[in-house]
Amino acid sequence: MHTNNPRGIALMIGAMALFVGNDALMKYVSQTVPIAQAVFVRSTLVTVVLIAMAAAQDQLRYWHKLRQRDVIVRAVCEGVGSYGYLLALTHIPLAIALSINMAAPLAVLPLAVLLLAEKVGWRRWSALLVGFCGVLLIVRPGPEGVNWFALLALASTFTHAMRDVVTRRIPPAIPSVLVTAVSAMVLTAGTGVLAVYEGWQPMPPDALARMAMAALMVTGAMYLLVVSTRIGEASVITGFRYTALVWGIAVGYAVWGYLPHSSAWAGIALIVGAGLYAAHRERLRRTAKA
Repeated sequence: MHTNNPRGIALMIGAMALFVGNDALMKYVSQTVPIAQAVFVRSTLVTVVLIAMAAAQDQLRYWHKLRQRDVIVRAVCEGVGSYGYLLALTHIPLAIALSINMAAPLAVLPLAVLLLAEKVGWRRWSALLVGFCGVLLIVRPGPEGVNWFALLALASTFTHAMRDVVTRRIPPAIPSVLVTAVSAMVLTAGTGVLAVYEGWQPMPPDALARMAMAALMVTGAMYLLVVSTRIGEASVITGFRYTALVWGIAVGYAVWGYLPHSSAWAGIALIVGAGLYAAHRERLRRTAKA
């Protein structure tokens, strides 16, 4: 596919906007609908859309290949990480949850060393340490106690990092849309059990409409993300993932009137800086190997 960095950047920014829109809608809906039930409804809609996309692309004939261990492990990591993140999101500000989640690329480093035997130099380890300091500034553990939902968001970040590492081991012959569909199915099944256990509650029509919109947003975001990474150079477009923080802060202020505290701003700066530097070092490493 022809390289088009300006378009790739635009699509990446659009994908991040849609991801934040999905998060904001789910956070808003959770005020009236239990989060497990809300995630179940949204994930069911996402699963239907993904299967329809796979059918339209004639990819369902590869369904038998999805029984591989890495596909299943990835789906479980995706399900656990996504539900943990959304549960944390119902109790902490959108901008804070997003900021913690932006540390996922850094969390990949130690997991890649352990699971993929990748070589990581001292510069990228230093970036990981700086990024972790940024997370501490955002979480702000102190004498008054720890925000356990912020720690849940951090645990979900590591779970998503595990998902990303395992994804690298999945054979390219398995279509991405099917891998994503399996992950959506696992999340649907898990949250369905939780929703039944907690007791199903009636949902107002406006909440259903917002969940449907969230499903369309997250599906569109995944599609734009794939296209952007295929047509743009990774070294150019990767940094624009952090525009999610700009969207998150703007939406959080517009809807809930929240702005990050001063130490959170410092933490965000450290996470973004460390992430960009780690991506830069990874690009240099790959260039040297080429």
